[in-house]
Amino acid sequence: MSSKFAKLLVIDDDATRCLSVVNPLQQWGWYTIEIATTPQDAVQKLIHESVDLVIIQVQLAMQNEFLVLNQLRQTMNLRHTPVIITTAIDDLHLVAKCLTFGEIDILPLPIEPNILQHRVVANLEKQHLLKQVLSSLAAFNAMKRVTDDLKRIILPLGIKLSGETDLDQLLYLIVSEAITICRAEMGILYLRVENKELQPVILLNERLGLRWIGAEKQSHPLETLSLQNGHGEPNQNVATMVTLTKQSTNIPNIYEYQDISNTLPLPQFDTVFDFQSKSCLIVPLKSHEVMGVLQLVNAYDADLQEIVSFTLYHQQVMESLAAQAAVAMQNLVLRHRHEDVLHFERELQIGRNLQMEFLPKQLPHLPGWDLAAYFHPAQEVAGDFYDVFSMRRNKIGLVISDVCDKGMAAALFMSLIRTLIRAYGQRNDYYDRKRFGGSVLSTAQTSMAPERPFHHEDVKTLTDAIGLTNYYISQNHMESHLFATLFYGMLDPASGRLMYINCGHNPPVIYNLKTGRMRFLQPTGPALGLSIDARFAVSEIEIFHNEILLTYTDGITEARNPQGEMFSRQRLLAILKSENQDANALLLKIETAVRDHIGIAGQYDDITILAAHRLKKF
Repeated sequence: MSSKFAKLLVIDDDATRCLSVVNPLQQWGWYTIEIATTPQDAVQKLIHESVDLVIIQVQLAMQNEFLVLNQLRQTMNLRHTPVIITTAIDDLHLVAKCLTFGEIDILPLPIEPNILQHRVVANLEKQHLLKQVLSSLAAFNAMKRVTDDLKRIILPLGIKLSGETDLDQLLYLIVSEAITICRAEMGILYLRVENKELQPVILLNERLGLRWIGAEKQSHPLETLSLQNGHGEPNQNVATMVTLTKQSTNIPNIYEYQDISNTLPLPQFDTVFDFQSKSCLIVPLKSHEVMGVLQLVNAYDADLQEIVSFTLYHQQVMESLAAQAAVAMQNLVLRHRHEDVLHFERELQIGRNLQMEFLPKQLPHLPGWDLAAYFHPAQEVAGDFYDVFSMRRNKIGLVISDVCDKGMAAALFMSLIRTLIRAYGQRNDYYDRKRFGGSVLSTAQTSMAPERPFHHEDVKTLTDAIGLTNYYISQNHMESHLFATLFYGMLDPASGRLMYINCGHNPPVIYNLKTGRMRFLQPTGPALGLSIDARFAVSEIEIFHNEILLTYTDGITEARNPQGEMFSRQRLLAILKSENQDANALLLKIETAVRDHIGIAGQYDDITILAAHRLKKF
């Protein structure tokens, strides 16, 4: 026999007859037995207690218009309770009137213990099987309901969520739809912030008419929940534990929870808003990782008109909704990030285009000279620049510079320095034009034509450009901790003389293509922006016929191959020695050699080269 224990209710108003039923049952010791002598007494017991089997005398079964049988069939948890009616043979016609109530068996009087045992066991086993069938059917119906709701509600809702482009509206939809599906009185959505805490972003309470969206910056009704306590251990709050364990939690009554402090902030919310939280369901919003949690409070049963616990169905549906919501949130965040990236890329491209406008669109054509330049940034924008521009008395300004950083900050700093150098370097041209109302004066047009190619005003132009630029940067941008190396030369094409200041830059080299002699233009002062009181010396040198001036940034010499080996100045000078063609051919050979050296390692720093070749004298 599979039924080892059960609770029986025996209803009989005849003591002797009643004992003939009860005594054998008690001797077997398998059952708990309750006795009632009237239908009214029996109904009171059924109201307060559930039973597995009822044994009732036929006349009592019919009393008060089948009071006991009606009570059994009208009570939800008792409607399938088996009933055995005891009856004498002469009263069998009365039993027939009871058969309409179903689940009715007959036990003849007087009681035969073996027949009694057989009928009790058979009915209890049938009851046990029926419970199993009903349980399986309920589970099937619940699963079918979930499946149907997935097709009818959840999947369409997922499509609706995935089409939402506003994050605040998406979060609002998640909570409002969850409240509707589960008939909850309140919904709260927390988002995980920097993997440290849960921040409430949505709170909806239909009964209080409360609608709070965090982005709207209303007064904050809930506190932020830390994922860890002050000792670095996991916070035991139910919402944070759902986040950390990735498992849902269903609490029938928060005020009967093992530690009510772990249900915060609901008790405080109840106090402040005169609300009564009871049942609570918390599910994680997880895709690859938990992005937050959805908390529903107080499931309402419209039939019972009272707050009930959230069911397994509620949990399954909410977990499906939460999974789709997490994907929709993740996709929306990725979409916004992609849009931000595209916007940033457009801004970078605009910045690159603007920066390229700072470089000379074309190099001037100088009789007897061959000028060439190469520029390739490591990123969208660069900290390197070169410049070639005309100056008073037919002089040419040659500038190359390297800001000690990369990216946008270096690009902005580069633009500032280039502007200052060009403005200070050409200001005397501006004064001449205002003074004489024409073009820049040539040496032949001045009454003070010097024997040497450089006048003292040229020296002042050079030193002022460097000094004022350094002063401005040091005075106004010292906190940026940016500085720049720079070579600034003033070339007199006619004589080949070059007056220059080298602000901590890689020493340019003058190479004689015929003799192989090399001369290096060493620094004459520190980098710009290091000290407001820095001093810069002026040097002068002559570039002879068939010599080439090569200036470059350290993106050339410090370019690394996959093994981390630098290109080095030695390799650069070796190329210079082997090249007897024009300046453009030299720069192409240098650029090709650097590319081959870098290989798959990729360019790490900006590459800039400026060359001036004084051609042979024929």
